[in-house]
Amino acid sequence: MADGSEIAEHVSGAAQQLAEVFNKVVSVYVEPATIRKNAEAKAQAIEIVSQAKLVAEQKELAQRAMLGQLQTQMYRHANLENILARSQEMLSGVSTLEGPIDEEWIHRFIEAAQYSNKPDIQEIWAKILAQEAIKPGTTTYRTMQTLNQLDPQEAQLFERINNILIDGEYIYKVNQEGTFPEINIEYKDILRLIAAGLIQPNDNLNLTLELNSTNNTFDLAGMNFLISHPSETKFVINDYKLTPSGKEIAHVVNKTPNMEYFKLLREKLALTGWVVSDPIR
Repeated sequence: MADGSEIAEHVSGAAQQLAEVFNKVVSVYVEPATIRKNAEAKAQAIEIVSQAKLVAEQKELAQRAMLGQLQTQMYRHANLENILARSQEMLSGVSTLEGPIDEEWIHRFIEAAQYSNKPDIQEIWAKILAQEAIKPGTTTYRTMQTLNQLDPQEAQLFERINNILIDGEYIYKVNQEGTFPEINIEYKDILRLIAAGLIQPNDNLNLTLELNSTNNTFDLAGMNFLISHPSETKFVINDYKLTPSGKEIAHVVNKTPNMEYFKLLREKLALTGWVVSDPIR
């Protein structure tokens, strides 16, 4: 695998700008030359300790500790290389960045992303990095901490939730239990996403909107549709709502509208006279 400096030689424009800043910061953490120097220094220390007549078991333990630290550093470096390379692919059509990339933000990003080795999670990190390069300030430190603490199962649950997400932050309830069997989400899963900092803890929220001909278009995981009523203008529905961090992460998660949920939503709203249109193509 090419290191960051080799990657930077084969890209141009915005992708290269990102690589230059990223590699400058990442060198503080896991730059290969630094790794080698640290390893050599530790090897010398071990030899000094050995010459001081430490028992063989102690010398072997110190060597294993040094090897473990080296492997961890290389593991982190490989993860960050993958994320940077994917971000550069996403920036391939961008000729230049509007402004400088905040090095403090990159530091925080590296600290949060360096242990992520799952391809789907790395994809999210890569999108966040590319997005921040284009529009600084899009992703907060708190959001990066939230993503860093997600386990693979929580990430999968949140990905399913995104397939029924309305207007990028709302999850309309279609039954009294507040569960979503059409995407295999039980109430305990909602509680888990609340604990993970992705959904707001109040599960008794009501969304109230004043609808008219100019604001009755809704978005279901990227699919638009209309809601209307022959006489009512006040639209009220029970819902869950994403936290600010959940909303920021949802923005970069791949979505596929769940049509079974869309059908259930239509049926629920029809009970009170609301009409949900076919998807707008």
